[in-house]
Amino acid sequence: MLRSLREREAGVRRGANVEFFGDISRLCLKTKLEGHRGCVNALSFNEAGTLALSGSDDTTVRVWHTSTLREAHEVVTGHSRN
Repeated sequence: MLRSLREREAGVRRGANVEFFGDISRLCLKTKLEGHRGCVNALSFNEAGTLALSGSDDTTVRVWHTSTLREAHEVVTGHSRN
């Protein structure tokens, strides 16, 4: 049942080959992406892991190249809620 709950939380489709590595015990900062002027509230990656998308309190969404850690595009959304 625990595996089923984890798969549902991760958005895994039924029958997909998934491997869980357990809980993360510690995190550390590897690098800082410069660009947002507010708190980042959302971060997502494309399926290939080549792009990252971040949303911030500065009312922008930014696309980043994960290989160079440089900003690829900025979208001013004007959003007002997290």
